[in-house]
Amino acid sequence: MEKNEVLRKEFYNFFENGYDFEIFLKEFLKDLGFKDIKVTQKSKDGGIDLICYKDIIEGINTVESEKFIVQAKKYDKNIAPEKVRALNDARNIGIRKLFITTSDFSKQAKQEAKEMPDMSLINGIDIINFYIQNKSDKIFDWEPKLSKEKLYELVMKNRKDDENNDAHSEIEKEKILRVITKNDVRARILRIPNEIFEKISEENSYNVIIDGCEKQLNMIKEIKSFAGITEFYRKHNYIDNEQANRNSYWSIDVKNKKIYVELGD
Repeated sequence: MEKNEVLRKEFYNFFENGYDFEIFLKEFLKDLGFKDIKVTQKSKDGGIDLICYKDIIEGINTVESEKFIVQAKKYDKNIAPEKVRALNDARNIGIRKLFITTSDFSKQAKQEAKEMPDMSLINGIDIINFYIQNKSDKIFDWEPKLSKEKLYELVMKNRKDDENNDAHSEIEKEKILRVITKNDVRARILRIPNEIFEKISEENSYNVIIDGCEKQLNMIKEIKSFAGITEFYRKHNYIDNEQANRNSYWSIDVKNKKIYVELGD
């Protein structure tokens, strides 16, 4: 058995269930350059496990965000073509789709996916190769040797941001992962996840609760951002110790017009 297949098998065996694999994919999708990543609620997902966005450049000064829906399968056998077809149903026409699995896709599934213009397939070997090629220590102790400890830490870090949110019944339970960049900190802005901005775009300001502190923040609609964020960045030592790729986790209570944000240290 080839080394990468051994690693893929260990990778598959690490996850106790499909949910843990979905939680892992939040980090993987972030590493691929996606943003506004969330794991969907099971009662509402319609077969979709994650939603994310990616920036596309449409002009010299125009950047738009394109929505992707993701199906995740923790499998050890090849994905059959009917699984791929199901993600490509009429409800999802015109939306970019990713089908990601710990295993692989059957020959017929791969062939049919090529005929679906908005469909991309990622298998377990693709994930392993991505982290090998980037010489990442995120999931490996380097030989490369798969690190269960690192995978566990990664999954648990992201899992806690998707659970234990029952205190506010009107709040969407799926927390959206949004990366705060060094440029965001320098500009003293907090960029709003696309899905949340769509719900508040008619407003000029909004009540935002950041780590338990509520404040009305003004919106800069042209760049989908909140201003007045300096004190929070300073509190979390973002300004004096600038670092890229700080995580923030968002949820919205539409009924009471409140946004909840947790800033990562």
